[in-house]
Amino acid sequence: MNLLRVTSEYDTLKRVILGTGVGIKAEPTEIINETMRETIMTGRYPSGINTETELRGVETTLTEAGVDVLRPDVLTDAPLVSDQTCPRDLGFVIEDLFFVARSKFGSRNAEMPGIKRIIAHLPAENVVQTPPGHYLEGGDVVLAPGLVYVGLGQRSNLKAIEWLAATLAARGLERDVVLVRHEALHLDCCWNVIGPDVALWCPEVAPSMRTISGDAYSPSYQCLHLSRAEQAALATNVLCVMPGCIIGRAHPACGRIQSALKIDFSYRVISLTFDCVPSLGGSFRCATLPLCRG
Repeated sequence: MNLLRVTSEYDTLKRVILGTGVGIKAEPTEIINETMRETIMTGRYPSGINTETELRGVETTLTEAGVDVLRPDVLTDAPLVSDQTCPRDLGFVIEDLFFVARSKFGSRNAEMPGIKRIIAHLPAENVVQTPPGHYLEGGDVVLAPGLVYVGLGQRSNLKAIEWLAATLAARGLERDVVLVRHEALHLDCCWNVIGPDVALWCPEVAPSMRTISGDAYSPSYQCLHLSRAEQAALATNVLCVMPGCIIGRAHPACGRIQSALKIDFSYRVISLTFDCVPSLGGSFRCATLPLCRG
């Protein structure tokens, strides 16, 4: 099996890093206080035990599908780290390159040692560090054949997106970069390409797209449009296990989209209870960092 190879969001998943609920701080730290005020105010800050129980359910589902599931090392002595539930934002793979992400938040960057052991097994020449001052997290990167959709929102900046486009070109990877301005935490919270012809999209939150050169861009997929309520429940934030099969959240606000995928597109939808990570702003896509698909 290749150590690194991801060309789209929907090819058969072979190897993935899955987040952990072990070690979640009992009280919110920097990043939670800054971005998850609603979670704190409504008393939905999750326990590590409940979070890990839900993540173990994901691990079981993936393992049964033949996926090699890796878990981060728990950073029990890292005071800055709030949780290690969302490895997607620590890095992302495009073709055979692993990009080490860079966050605006020190607490997210402090999570990197948790996956250092895994990265150390990757070919060093294929590991690319995001430069200082360039902010780009994996949740803002969505792949499709020949394309990279990159979100410009709370967690990423234009300098990083332009750097990514230049890096791909310098490495000889011919992919058009599409910039998507959005109002969500990450792009995958409002836009996700889940098949050759199918995408999930909340236009109210991500109303327009353009190429990196500034030209208007219109997606050519059959787009299932989400309401704001469905977007808030993270109905776009699904994980493709293989073509035509996704893991989605068992939540009333996700039901319409999941039914449409099953009835209109013949998708298999594995619906799992998953409330703890969503209370921190992410869902199945955020909780997983694919290293190999194909």
